[in-house]
Amino acid sequence: MGRCFPGSVLAALIFTCSMLIPVSVLLTFTTIDSTWSSIEKRVSVPNVAARLQPIHVIEDVQAAVKMAGNMRMQPEKSRRIEFMLVTGERSVACGSSEGSYVMMMSYKNKIDYCNIHGCKVWYALEVWENGFTGTWARYPLLLKLMKANPKIQWFMWMDSDAIFTDLNFTIPIRTYEDWGKKMVVPGYWEKVYAENPDWISLNAGIFLMKNCEWSHKFLRSWMRYGDPSNLASSKMRLNSFLTRPKYWDPDDQSALVYLLNLNKTDSQANVYLESGYDLHGYWKFIVDNYENITNNDKSRPFVTHFCGCNFCGRKKISADCYGGFRRAFNFADNQLLSQVSLSHLSLSSPDPLLKATSAKTSPESP
Repeated sequence: MGRCFPGSVLAALIFTCSMLIPVSVLLTFTTIDSTWSSIEKRVSVPNVAARLQPIHVIEDVQAAVKMAGNMRMQPEKSRRIEFMLVTGERSVACGSSEGSYVMMMSYKNKIDYCNIHGCKVWYALEVWENGFTGTWARYPLLLKLMKANPKIQWFMWMDSDAIFTDLNFTIPIRTYEDWGKKMVVPGYWEKVYAENPDWISLNAGIFLMKNCEWSHKFLRSWMRYGDPSNLASSKMRLNSFLTRPKYWDPDDQSALVYLLNLNKTDSQANVYLESGYDLHGYWKFIVDNYENITNNDKSRPFVTHFCGCNFCGRKKISADCYGGFRRAFNFADNQLLSQVSLSHLSLSSPDPLLKATSAKTSPESP
């Protein structure tokens, strides 16, 4: 015969269980809420999309939700993206000693950024494919590097006349991936895809590309406009831009705008035109304002780009270009030197002697 509990004992057990169930449920939801709050903090990204392009608003919200779910399931370390920064200069000596010194500072700045953020740097001085020189030399270089390094997921091209001026900023590559983008270029949607596109509606001196078949194919298509055997036809196509000088040979920036408009559906799905932060900050609008930016100010320009200065190609560099570059370099270098409580004597100072500072604001590691 089975055991039976007295009525009073049974009643006590039932009462106890009824009290424990709500507590258990409350603890469960508290744990979920705590976990979700943690996830929300980790999902927070830099101001990558201050100006979202209208066609992608729904896609971006869906991507953010997907990203939150993925971050629940994956440890942070497994989400690290292998990324290579590629830059370079022509294979002959610069036209002046000042130009050579600027190139050295530019290279140091890129190494500093990648030391902080864990990316690799490739500096090229060679021509990797016959006929592709000048700005066109970067495209066969990138294509060959991508194919030779399949484990590197993203590549970034950065002109030698551009430097990082916010060493803390982490490029939101994971966000671009979650949005399904395979290429990121600084530019303006409404101008690139206008009825009469403007060849300066984006800047081809700085861009990111995912290492995938789409990017390989896109690079090959882009290179056709710089192939010397296609000179006449490429020049005719690019002369369709109303504001572009007709006597120019085909240039890579005009070719990119033209290529994006050839197949807008594909371009808009895969190429993100970034205007939410300074992936390309034009130097004339920036270099005189560094003193007004505090160490922790979120308005620090990520990149300062000295378009038109041609540091290496000229025998005499303009005072504005050289002085502006010195200010940009010292501004960025001070962020690194702050780790040891040092800084340059001033933003304009060429003196290698450093001074002690009281505040310490070190760049963050990833």
